Amino acid sequence: MIYRLAADIGIWLVIWFGVWRLFYGPLATRRINYVDRTLWTSLYFISAAGLVVWFFKNKLVPFAISLTPAHFVVLTLTVLSQILLYRLAHGRFARPVQLIADNPREMFLTLDYRYLVSKSFEVLFQQVMVVLIVAMVWERTGTLPGTMIAFALVFAIGHLPMVRLFGEQNRLFASIYLVAALTSAVVFPVVILKVDGGFVYTYAMHSLFFTLLAMWFWRGNSRRSKS
Repeated sequence: MIYRLAADIGIWLVIWFGVWRLFYGPLATRRINYVDRTLWTSLYFISAAGLVVWFFKNKLVPFAISLTPAHFVVLTLTVLSQILLYRLAHGRFARPVQLIADNPREMFLTLDYRYLVSKSFEVLFQQVMVVLIVAMVWERTGTLPGTMIAFALVFAIGHLPMVRLFGEQNRLFASIYLVAALTSAVVFPVVILKVDGGFVYTYAMHSLFFTLLAMWFWRGNSRRSKS
């Protein structure tokens, strides 16, 4: 069982790092990113998600069986709420120009509507991968605590090398992402395994995280501007 689980995790990490390395490597050199090439970025991540679903449909399809119209309402409300939050930030807060300039890879800081479009497909890819690793570990261990621990380790490993793989990254943001990844280990497996259509709710949480984080920086910048 341990060897099979290790093999599953190895396959997962290869896919995970491969998709990110291609995006932040060859594609980035062609200016394909969340804002400049929104369509290409969206197509890239939805294609990656589609291929993962196709290759691992036996593990992933069972999680989609319980979908109801209410879940699509949740997705719609998630998108609408983010649009409203974007408008709120642009209308009430000061744009953190220097922070954005100092951290060009952290495009969520821009609160650009083009980013919102492409990021939705990137989060879809991430959540497909999240469901996949949860399904893999659950299949091998059959215990929720074991799944949570394994998920925490794998997701942490998946985020730790990103600074080196994808270029310079402010320690603050690297720390935020690592803490968020570890926190998700407590929430995501429980919601995915114990709630019907749980991956829809984890998608909503994951997507809203970046919008709320950006608003926090915008609001902080506004306070500093006024003081």
